[in-house]
Amino acid sequence: MLLLVSNFAYVVISEAILLQSILLSVCDKIVGLFMNLNFSELGQNVDKINKQIMENGESTCPKIQKIFSSGKLLLLQLRLRGKNLCITIGRGGEYCGVWDTIQTIPSEYRIQRDQFLEFLRSNIRNARLVKIEADTLDKCLSFQFLDKSRLLLFWKGRQLYFSYIYQSNNKWMHFSPWISQKKLEFNEESDFDLFDEIGRKQLDIKNIKESKLVLEANDVFNKKVETGYNKKLLRKKSLISKDLENCKIRHEIEEKLIKDDLDLSGHVFKYKNFKVKFDYSANYYQKKNSVFTKIKKLKKGEEFLTKRLQDVIEELENKKQTFVQEKVNTPIWKKVAQSSNEPKKSDDHVIVKWGEISIAIGLNTRGNDYIRGKWSTKGDMWFHLDGDKSAHLIAKNADTFDFDTYSVLASMLAEYSEFGADQIPVIFTQVENLKGVKGAQGKVIYKKEKHLILPKVNWKEIISTSW
Repeated sequence: MLLLVSNFAYVVISEAILLQSILLSVCDKIVGLFMNLNFSELGQNVDKINKQIMENGESTCPKIQKIFSSGKLLLLQLRLRGKNLCITIGRGGEYCGVWDTIQTIPSEYRIQRDQFLEFLRSNIRNARLVKIEADTLDKCLSFQFLDKSRLLLFWKGRQLYFSYIYQSNNKWMHFSPWISQKKLEFNEESDFDLFDEIGRKQLDIKNIKESKLVLEANDVFNKKVETGYNKKLLRKKSLISKDLENCKIRHEIEEKLIKDDLDLSGHVFKYKNFKVKFDYSANYYQKKNSVFTKIKKLKKGEEFLTKRLQDVIEELENKKQTFVQEKVNTPIWKKVAQSSNEPKKSDDHVIVKWGEISIAIGLNTRGNDYIRGKWSTKGDMWFHLDGDKSAHLIAKNADTFDFDTYSVLASMLAEYSEFGADQIPVIFTQVENLKGVKGAQGKVIYKKEKHLILPKVNWKEIISTSW
């Protein structure tokens, strides 16, 4: 009896140990999925990265050559002597911290446009990193650069907050989008004091889990790859296919016409989307001939559309993209409400906001009249291609000439006008010097105009990265 009880107890204990090991294994996997470094782990990884930057006790100040980002991780690629140093930064969510173990972000995971990514590319790409400083209180880091500017990161509640401190006109300024989208004067004693108002505090020192100090690419980038197509090309394919189906109606009409099964007694003949108007004096055979004439046109249209459809299908395959669908973790970024008197984008015009400058482009004659007659004021600047047809562009708060600003405006005008040259000839004057032409929608007479040739620039990148 005692032996039976003893064996039963042994089995129960063994099963409990097995269950415990399974639970620990599952917990390890869950922790691996959520790579949130604690205060102590974050400090250890920073020390590891700083050691690679240092040589003979001094910083080698490596340059940040490239910046990539997925929806969850940001990667800074720096050049050290004989090798690359890649610093991976968690964008919040399940990844909070920094690592040096991932060498690249696969192309199918990379995001192309993102406020955080564009800001960093504009401000710290090509900057030389001196060191990374870890806060002694909380999960805050300061990336310190050779020009004395600093990028601050703070992870709290699985959210990322960032600030950029820099010098401008002998003053220290900071851009902190979680406070405001405006550039503010920096008056704190310590960089990390900026985060006091959002809950920076003294954290306890915790045990370091070695597995969390290493971020494995295979664990992060293992989702199913999807195939994507250009949306404009897909829409073009759909429209061509629809037109092609309409052209194919000719086969039905031709067959019925040969058999004299069509009613051509009226002034107008309709069959589905096919329509022919006849002269009132036309007889049956003349009407029949009119239908045949249109059928011949449809035959040519069908051949042309079939060729266009094949070209679009080939272009779609050539531009096919692979990507991974994943949520993009965005740092806390305070939204700015749109002005109530700012017109929305329409089929006739488009409005672009660039800092203090508001830009309106007419997309057709109605749009040109709208932005001139209702959107603009007398002191706004009007732009047009010199000696060529073009859209109309009006800019508010751009009355003082600035070569770089006007190059951006000219490049926008050229793109919306499908003008491809690298040197853009423009004329410009104030709106008060314009007068609409009666009976000619969209046209104007101008005076006191100035002529200028400006270089083409990447206006989209300049506008999106101006902070």
